[in-house]
Amino acid sequence: MKALKFILLLCLLQSTVLHAQKTYNIAEYGAVADGKTLNTKAIQAAIDDCFKAGGGQVVIPNGIFMSGTIKLKSNVTIYLEPSAVLKGSPEYDHYEWEPYDMGPKHKRRALISGREVSNVAITGQGTIDGNGGHKNFQG
Repeated sequence: MKALKFILLLCLLQSTVLHAQKTYNIAEYGAVADGKTLNTKAIQAAIDDCFKAGGGQVVIPNGIFMSGTIKLKSNVTIYLEPSAVLKGSPEYDHYEWEPYDMGPKHKRRALISGREVSNVAITGQGTIDGNGGHKNFQG
């Protein structure tokens, strides 16, 4: 009977730890939900702080948040609230060149990037709008 109580206590503690995941709301980092302000630095700062703390959840609250390239880090979950929109900038220069596995001359640009990361996720009911069709594409 003592063993059963101990196992139940361990399960309860594990459940509490899983639900105690720290959150980082991008609005607290200065992100503006007007669909016009470039929020790349605020979003990346929230991701970086989350990673440095050992992981957690970066919250994109309801509203339209424009961004250039953001880089995911290990143990970070991006959570989009139901009316949240992460919208790619219409300016091609707001995206960073990223090499990919076809050789040193092959590069691409992306809204969300992650290299050599683990335990990452993008969750929630919000929208990711890549806002493709850039006029000055130099692919």
